[in-house]
Amino acid sequence: MEAEKSDVFKESLLSDATDGKLNSFNDNVSNVTCMNDIDSCVDELSNILDGVASPLFKRNLSANSYKNDYVDNKWYTSECEEKRLSLYNALNMYRSNKSEVNRLDMVCKRLQYKACIRKARLNYDRSETQKLLDSRKKNAKLYWKMLKGAAGVKDANISLDTFEKYFRSVNNPEDRFFTPDDDILYFMERYENNEFNIMFEELNVPFTNSDIITAIKQLKNNKSGGLDLYLNEFFKNGKDVIVQYVLPLFNKIYDIGYFPTVWSEGYVISLHKKGSINDANNYRRITLLSTLV
Repeated sequence: MEAEKSDVFKESLLSDATDGKLNSFNDNVSNVTCMNDIDSCVDELSNILDGVASPLFKRNLSANSYKNDYVDNKWYTSECEEKRLSLYNALNMYRSNKSEVNRLDMVCKRLQYKACIRKARLNYDRSETQKLLDSRKKNAKLYWKMLKGAAGVKDANISLDTFEKYFRSVNNPEDRFFTPDDDILYFMERYENNEFNIMFEELNVPFTNSDIITAIKQLKNNKSGGLDLYLNEFFKNGKDVIVQYVLPLFNKIYDIGYFPTVWSEGYVISLHKKGSINDANNYRRITLLSTLV
């Protein structure tokens, strides 16, 4: 986080408007009685921090905001570019007003863009294949040039559906790809033997101010956020304000014994390990969870 933005972020946290929202949040936390109340408070805190951070860090997307990985490909057409611009316009609309109508429009534009890309690539591949077949007998020089060009390393050609099915399978005990995790087996055995009190006795105490400060000091910069888009820098630069509001929330979660649903969700990122980049079995996954957890 840049020094100038860090100072503005701190000032925004200390503003009267934000202070009023945080005090209201604290009141709501103190009145929590059930799991739904916990989820509502987590969402409320997320909205407050988003309101402080968005003016500093959120940007509208333009045609050049993100690298276009396709534009340099020969198969990329003007129609593809039009669909891409249409998608980013729809995404900007959704970011400014997260209504269901705007969300559906964004999803529709994204599907149209992806479909256009697939069609353009398919048509180009068909054309190149036919050119290769024709040159085999008519133009030997072109034929070997095309073969050499085809030997280059290409991007992985694995659909999201394929990744989803594979990652689900490795977590399904009834699937042939499933591999039991020793730590989970040990944990489940302790649970079935009612040994949790022995395992977690030292952790079975309320959170303290120093616990949270110590945890924040251990956070590293330039790490990805989860679904709530919290960055470690938010807590490191705003700890003097944030801790006094996060502490009651954590202890209320501890008292009720409920882990917020949203903290169990995250972005799944695929990392190639070895072998063919077009085989989902050669990837491992990491999940980006909320940095607040």
